[in-house]
Amino acid sequence: MATADGTLINTGPHGHLDQSELLDAFQEHIEDLHKEFIDGHVDRKKDQFRVERKRRDAFRAFLGELKGKGMLGVDADWTAVIETVREDDRARDMIGQNRPSLIDLLFDAAGESYEQLYKDSSAVRASLRALNEPIETLEALTAHVAAHNVHVDTRHLPIIFQEIISRRAKKADRAKRRFIRLLRRTSGMTKTATWSDIRPIIEGRSAFRDISDESARESAFNELVIGWESGLGASSSDSSSEDERRERDR
Repeated sequence: MATADGTLINTGPHGHLDQSELLDAFQEHIEDLHKEFIDGHVDRKKDQFRVERKRRDAFRAFLGELKGKGMLGVDADWTAVIETVREDDRARDMIGQNRPSLIDLLFDAAGESYEQLYKDSSAVRASLRALNEPIETLEALTAHVAAHNVHVDTRHLPIIFQEIISRRAKKADRAKRRFIRLLRRTSGMTKTATWSDIRPIIEGRSAFRDISDESARESAFNELVIGWESGLGASSSDSSSEDERRERDR
C-alpha cells in the first residue's frame, strides 16, 4: 500500500522486498499479464483463421459440385443457384466471415466459367481459320471440334456458334457499307447506271474484293439505286458522311 506522501509500504506476501525490488516484481507481473493477453489473442485469431479456412474450403467444394452439375456456367440460372446456395449449410457457415466472403467466392467461381468460355472460343475460332468454307450449323461446328481434337467444354459450343454467326454478320455489314460508300464515290454512278456499267470501274478496289459473293455486290448496288430513285438516298455526300460516322463510332 502507499502512504499519504506516496511512499510504498510493503504489507503483502512480498513483505521481505524493498521498494525497488517490489517495483521490479510488479513490472514483471504486468509484463507477464500483457504477454498472457497477447498470446491468448493470437491463439484466438489462429483458431478463428483455422475455422474460417475450413469453412471456405467446404464452400469451395460445394461450388465445385455446382460447377460439376453445370449450374455455374455462363448460361447459369441465378435464381436456381441462389436458392440452392441458401439451402446448404456450407453456405450458411460462410455468412459473416472475413474476406474472401461467400459472394467473393461465388463470383470467382462464375468468373472462371467466363474465362473458360473465352479460352474455348479462341481455340475454336483458331481451328476454323484454315477452313475454306464457313461453318453454317451448330451440328457442323460440333463435328469440326470433334474431328480436329479441339479440347473445349462442349456445353460452350452453342454460345460460341452464336458468337461466330454474330461476328460474321457484323463483318458482312461493315463490308457492305464500305462497298456502298465506294459506289457513291464512283464516277458514273447515277440513278440510271447499271451494274454492268459500274462493275468494271470498281472491280480492282479492296471494298469490291471484301465482298466475295457477286450476287451480294449486285444486291448492294441495286439497293443503292432503288434508294436514290425513291428519294431515300437523297444526298450521296450526306449518306456517305453518315456511314463514315457510324464506322467511326464502332
